[in-house]
Amino acid sequence: MKYKYEFSFIELANGNKCLVISLPKEIELVEAFLFQMCKNEKWFINGIMNVLSGSNQYEERDGEFYGLEIRKEFTRIHDVFDQGEECNIETSELKELIDIWVEENNK
Repeated sequence: MKYKYEFSFIELANGNKCLVISLPKEIELVEAFLFQMCKNEKWFINGIMNVLSGSNQYEERDGEFYGLEIRKEFTRIHDVFDQGEECNIETSELKELIDIWVEENNK
């Protein structure tokens, strides 16, 4: 894993605790993407795997707030409501971060 990450919990207004991940500044949009992914991880991972395996050269996946433009080397993550907020991350690193996030959420 190229990027350092750290998990913590935040307390919501109702007293429940919610898992969050902290990532380096250059990929902080990934934090929000992972948080909002909401049980759609298989759909996002399938898109990534289709590209990494060579089945497709490019795939798009749009979630409720964030969209992915997946290419073999890099994936662009963007806020579907804000044309200026985006980041690029290595596709294999994004896949690994999704796997790590899902595993931590399932503990």
